Amino acid sequence: MKLKLACIAFSLVFLIGCKTTQASSRQPYIGNNAPINSNSTFDPFTSSDSATPIQSPVSSGSAGLSTATCVEGSQDICDIEVEIYKQVNVLRLAGSKSNFNIPFFSRNYDPTNPLSFDAKASWVAREWSKEQARKGNIGHQGFGSGAREKSFMAKFGQSINFTSENVAYNGGARSGLAADIAKQFMNQWINSSGHLANIMGRHDFIAVGIAKDSDGYYYGTQLFGRN
Repeated sequence: MKLKLACIAFSLVFLIGCKTTQASSRQPYIGNNAPINSNSTFDPFTSSDSATPIQSPVSSGSAGLSTATCVEGSQDICDIEVEIYKQVNVLRLAGSKSNFNIPFFSRNYDPTNPLSFDAKASWVAREWSKEQARKGNIGHQGFGSGAREKSFMAKFGQSINFTSENVAYNGGARSGLAADIAKQFMNQWINSSGHLANIMGRHDFIAVGIAKDSDGYYYGTQLFGRN
């Protein structure tokens, strides 16, 4: 299974970015060629902290987004997007006090606010995932110059403020279930300090966009922002 991910984050005074490339042995690597701890996995549904309530736009017991909530996305893709959103909030609400086996939690992330889900911004994230799928590669081209905000404005006639972006791609999950595909993306992101920092950062909302290429690989984009 091929795995690849990259992340970028902005603050008022400096830029933090990281990229992960894929070695020929298909062992995941982070940007400085130090191997990722691929044995660390995130399972929000078996952790002792997984019962923490999450304020979510989906009804209780439903894994999917309603047609009205998901902007121009197919139901199977929207299901993966909202599962990633839910798993992000499990992680944020648990913080470093959880029993998740995440090496970068040595940074002592405190429990923090759950994020709201922005369906319109998720359209932007999905369009970027589609573009990466078409190219067969991932990256943050245009993020620093406001391309995502411009795309949002062109589509919805509104302004928005994106502060961070995570991207990745993978071969999905054998089960084909939205929750398992979401966990595959989450396991990639949490095993990189830069991606995890974005997930646990000071944000108000998250947007998630997934695309699938003709070979069956999934491309994912997380956009974080402030109101």
